[in-house]
Amino acid sequence: MPKGHLINLPVGSGKTRLVLANILRGSKRNRRVINIRLARTVIIGPRHEVRRPWIRELAILAYRWRLLSDVNNEDSLRSMKIAKLSNILRKNDFRLPLFFTYQKIGKFRKGIHCHYLVLDEWHNVTTEIRDKCKQQDFMPWYLGGKVKKDIYFVSATPVNPVLEQEIDINETPCSDEQFKARMTEATNRAITIVSGFMNIRLPMKKDR
Repeated sequence: MPKGHLINLPVGSGKTRLVLANILRGSKRNRRVINIRLARTVIIGPRHEVRRPWIRELAILAYRWRLLSDVNNEDSLRSMKIAKLSNILRKNDFRLPLFFTYQKIGKFRKGIHCHYLVLDEWHNVTTEIRDKCKQQDFMPWYLGGKVKKDIYFVSATPVNPVLEQEIDINETPCSDEQFKARMTEATNRAITIVSGFMNIRLPMKKDR
């Protein structure tokens, strides 16, 4: 059974680097060991754009560990686009983790085998995945049972009172009861996702 880690920190506080450093902990900055870890890592997010911060922070870690050549300074890495960052890492013989979107992963039937699974912005999983997390029977797509070591739930907003991806957010003040109802629903959704991926089958407490 994998260990679950809830990374709940504000935007810009270093969540990505923290998770990468944890995955690579104990590698002793050995490129071969680092690549083994990266090859066994899967990162999932709501959009393809989530790849950039992960690849950027990986490049910054490699630079700080003096494993990158032809890089003048850390600031230059921060301004690079994803294609150039990827090329620099590959040129220096680094593997890249596998990246998927929640929309794509929801269609997988056989799941994914990995040691480290990162759910970035996990409060934004698709309705399809969230519904499957509620199922009590065998789930062919289920990832947690095939993750050997760690699952990281990463988000600055793990419980989001904006329950849907609304284009126009209604700014009309809501009553205390309406706010409580939305927060209860958002919390229950978060519990459902964590329970589903960790394969925890316990009755959810309502009206928390």
